[in-house]
Formats: sequence, C-alpha cells, structure tokens
Amino acid sequence: MRMKTVIGDSWGRRCFIAFWMFGVSLSFLCTPGGIRGETPVGMGENEVLSIGTGVISGENLAQAREQAISQALVKGTETYIVRRLGSRGVVSHFQQLVQEIIPHSREYIANFLILTEHREESRYKVLVKLRINKEVLDDKLRAAGMLLPDIPPIKVLFLVSEKKDDSTFCWWKDPGLQPSMTEAELALYNAFQARGFNPINRTLSLPETEYPENLRSPELPEEDIVAWGRLFSAEVVIYGRAEVTDQDAAMDLRAIDVNRGVEICAGKERVSLEGELLKERPLIEAMEGLSGRIAVRFAPAMIQAAVSEQEKVVRLLVTVKDLHNYREFTIFRDFLRNEVTGVLSVIQKRIRLDSISIEVKFRGNAFRFLNRVLNHENLPFPMSAEQTEKGEIILSAS
Repeated sequence: MRMKTVIGDSWGRRCFIAFWMFGVSLSFLCTPGGIRGETPVGMGENEVLSIGTGVISGENLAQAREQAISQALVKGTETYIVRRLGSRGVVSHFQQLVQEIIPHSREYIANFLILTEHREESRYKVLVKLRINKEVLDDKLRAAGMLLPDIPPIKVLFLVSEKKDDSTFCWWKDPGLQPSMTEAELALYNAFQARGFNPINRTLSLPETEYPENLRSPELPEEDIVAWGRLFSAEVVIYGRAEVTDQDAAMDLRAIDVNRGVEICAGKERVSLEGELLKERPLIEAMEGLSGRIAVRFAPAMIQAAVSEQEKVVRLLVTVKDLHNYREFTIFRDFLRNEVTGVLSVIQKRIRLDSISIEVKFRGNAFRFLNRVLNHENLPFPMSAEQTEKGEIILSAS
C-alpha cells in the first residue's frame, strides 16, 4: 500500500512549516558567535540579528508589528555599533552616541529581512536580520571623532589634592610616606579604568628617587606636573583638586599631555550634599558620580590627543650599548619589530666595539617609544635609557 506523505496533508504541512521556522530561528540564536557577540556563522560582517517587541493594543496587530520591527532595527544598529567601536569606544563616547548617532538608526540600514514572527498574549515579537550600510555609518562615526585607530590603553597619573574640614591633603607633598589613595583618587581611578584607560596606582609603583622641593609644592606649575608624569612613565597627568564641604563636593581638574607639555582639556563638576542627602548618598558615592562625569568629558579629548600624536611617523636614532654579543642585538631587534606597537621598521646603521646604532621608524614620538619599550612585559633584558640634547636615544642593557 502506498503511504500518504505527511507534507501532502494541510494540517501536517502547517506543523512542518512551524517546526522548520522554529528551527531556523533557534539555529540563528544559538550559534556560538551570537552568544559571544561576534559575527554569527553564515552572516556577513555588516549583518546583525535582532529581536523586537510590540505591544498589542485593541487587537491592532499591524501597529504592534510595526512597533516590533522598529525596535528590532534600533536594537540591531546598537549591537552593530558596539561591535564596531568596541567596549572602550562605546563607554568613552556613550553620551554622544545616544544623542547624535542612535536616534538616526534608520539611516544606517541598507536593508532588512523579517525571519519569523510570533504573537505572545498581548505582545508581538519579530526576529529581524538587518544589513548595515558600513560606509554611511563609518562616515558618521568618523565625523563625530569616534572611529579611531586601536591604541594601547593610555597611562594616566592622578595628581589630585583633596580638601576636607579646612585641611588639604596632597600625596606628592611627602611621597615617601606612600599614603593610601583618597576617596577622590580612588573614584577617578575606577572611572577611568572602566573607560579603557590604564590608571597608575601610585601606592604600588612609586619611583625610587630623590624628589626635589619644587615637585612637593601643593600648587604645581605645568613643567612640574609634566615632570611627575615622566617619573611614572605616564602619558597624561590629571591635575587639580577635590573639595568637600557641608553643602557640596566638587572637582576642578585639568588633563596635561606629558610628551607635549600642553593642556588637553579641563573641567569642573559639583554635587550637592545638603541636609539628609549626605546620609542617603555617602561621600564616596558622590565622588564616584563626579568622577564619572569628569571621565565622560575628558576621555574623548584624551583619546583624540593620543591618536593625533600616534599618527605622526618619526625616525628615531637609537644606540644600544652593553650587549654581550651580536646575537643579543638580533634578539632585541626582533623584539622591537614584532612586539612593540607602533614600530614600522628597524634598520641597522653602524656598529662600534661597545654599541650598535639603529634607525627606528615609529608611529608616535620618542617618549611613547621609550615608554613602550622599557615597560613592555616581553622586554628581553633590563634596560635603562637617556636622550641626548640632539635627540639620540641611548639604551643600555643591564
């Protein structure tokens, strides 16, 4: 007897189609790439899966469906932007993103396809696959100063005094005591670290040196702020004061570029602590709020300054001394070529009895080059450095 195929039956066909659609949607949702936030298998780099939900009001399915599609498109664009900029870029530019970029989500969508739909009581859900117009979105991000080349985390030192109860504390007045971090310092440390920077914990990395009197003054001129930055191999110093009274907490800060010795940005923030509000909002919480707002304002300018400096290509004359043999030189040369970010080429120039000179083509500047070499975790052997008046870098192996 010839068996009747299930597909031929109308009820069976409906079951098969429903099961197939469920399987398709499940396969999209469960790909390992989708779980990790990467591009799912079988999808293009500019394609995103997104689920949208609409509320059914008065059995108006069309309106709920439109609402669900609109939500899915916005969510999908947000997912793509996070993937495109990375966590550091999104955190640094979050306010600008939600105000200037995300409200125009529809402009960046080349096309979209509704993969499946489902009604769930009073809600209507859609699964959408959308393709982003990468060129259009990149132009918008680039114009807003958000699409920046990948750079190593910027090292930041905090020279921030804290005034409380008519007394002012500044750790650099007597750095040898290695006092613990103040509430303002700790809040700033956490705020900038959360935004992808590399803040320096001065209690763990205090340089072993003599500190001249001028560096221990509560009020520091720009050249002394820069000198502190160089001592800690920082790229940016955030200098200023935090002040706490019975009425409010405030921060007045500046960001100084250590290499160029210029101010990158400055800002003031204040929060009220009057009456019962102080009990509800402890001081450390108030400091965290101030630091977060400072970081939001400072981060884009600091990143932009680092990028503009890094984009310059310089030729550095470097003399390496005190190596035991030529093999050690080749090890160090290969380290520069393969490990140090920004090094474009290393060319041997001349050999002497006690040294070898090389020309390093580097994207950045001499200070950043030395910072990356001397503080690199894979530095082949300990080294010290100095720079002559003519700009030549002397590296001595030890």
